[in-house]
Amino acid sequence: MSATPDTRRRRHASRNDRTSANANRHSQAQSRASTPPLPAYEPPIAPLNAAGHNAIIALLNAPSLRQLKTHIQRAEEKLTDSAGEVNERLTDARVRYQKERARKRKRANGETPGAEGVSAKQEEGENDNENDDDDDGEEINRLARLEEQVQSVTEELEARMRQTIDAEVKLEGLKGVLADMAKEAEEATVAGAGARAAGLRSRRTRRRRGDDEEDQDPEEDDDEDYEATPEPQMTGIPLSRRLDQKLDEESARWTAQSLTQRYSTNNAYVGFYRIIHDAKHPGDDIPPLPHASTWFAHMEDPHATTTSTADQTSARRTRQRRSPSAADSDEIAIERERISLKCPLTLLPFRDPVTSTKCPHSFEREAITDMIAHSSTTVPGPPSRGRRNNRIRSVKCPVCSVVLTAEDLRSDPVLLRRVRRAEAASQREAEDDELDADGNPRRRPREGRKSGITVASDDDSEEGGGAHQEATDAAIRIKQERLSQAQSALSDDTDDDE
Repeated sequence: MSATPDTRRRRHASRNDRTSANANRHSQAQSRASTPPLPAYEPPIAPLNAAGHNAIIALLNAPSLRQLKTHIQRAEEKLTDSAGEVNERLTDARVRYQKERARKRKRANGETPGAEGVSAKQEEGENDNENDDDDDGEEINRLARLEEQVQSVTEELEARMRQTIDAEVKLEGLKGVLADMAKEAEEATVAGAGARAAGLRSRRTRRRRGDDEEDQDPEEDDDEDYEATPEPQMTGIPLSRRLDQKLDEESARWTAQSLTQRYSTNNAYVGFYRIIHDAKHPGDDIPPLPHASTWFAHMEDPHATTTSTADQTSARRTRQRRSPSAADSDEIAIERERISLKCPLTLLPFRDPVTSTKCPHSFEREAITDMIAHSSTTVPGPPSRGRRNNRIRSVKCPVCSVVLTAEDLRSDPVLLRRVRRAEAASQREAEDDELDADGNPRRRPREGRKSGITVASDDDSEEGGGAHQEATDAAIRIKQERLSQAQSALSDDTDDDE
């Protein structure tokens, strides 16, 4: 059976399509073979124009850089808070252990109130001595393990803190390099505009001279009037490579410094170190912060650290052997520092403390900022755009005579954490007062109507239930006597009226 005409046309069309496709592939292959390879990439070496200058300025003011700086600062705050909280837990565990030991010691000495008498207490204390010793050993081992964990976590947090500060310094270096490049581009643009203006003035001068010379050839006049536009100066180093070189120089300058030079003057690291120091020393009397030159001595020169520590120990022993003098009193005075937890303006505990960068005094933020806002005294402020004589309000420090502005105040998270620790400690003490030597809730007498006569003291509650019962009986007897006297007086008045 022969194919129909439609079938033959379709076969012919498909055959033509395959032929044309093969021809196209062949022509493309020939064109690829004949096309020369692309030349190697050559980075631009011309200086930035106005558009490039504007692009750098836009990059400096981009939200991404501000967000990155904010992120780094928040990371520093979180690391500082974590270090303080971890070390506070270890300190609280030690305080609880010491209080528990004191409570057990009182119980062993027979100071626990009871009704069985001293002999029963002594027998119970002798029976519990072995258990207490076992408990003390377990608690000491647990504290030792906790101390090792806290030390490890603190070292890791300290390393992360230094890395975060390195990132912040690198970001500031990038911003500084970009600002320098923008300044160079602006200077090049101004210099190019000045050169073009000078060339235009010189051409106009020659044109005037040519008008005075009537016999001059027009073609020569055109040649003399022509002056090529000054080409931008080629540095030979691409802009991206210059950026990398400057960043490498900044990084090398930073890493060449010692650890003390890098971090001992950084505000974030100083706050980190302070909060760990305060967390290790509970109470109001806290030793002063060690000098910044000793913070990294164990990492920079361990031998010098050991020698200096031994010298300090021997000097301390020598001071303890000799009799105290006026000089020793001065030394003792600076071994401890007592920091007030109340604002000198509001006389209330701190809630949002700020500390001056010019003096060591702290205030409540709202109180000191309101004081500055209503002050009529002004001082020269930092330069700002569009304002030559910029003046800002200021006040003298309420504690000393240093002049303070709003820019001189910084948040003090260390002081705020110290206030919270003091409040938590007072709350724990109040809870401990509610417990007796055995750790059981202490029973308090019911509060009745005040008679005006003190029959017993609250401090006598530790003497036992007998003293409390005697005091209660005495109070009841006094009230009954007063009631009988009042009734007899009332009956006498009634008889007189009759």
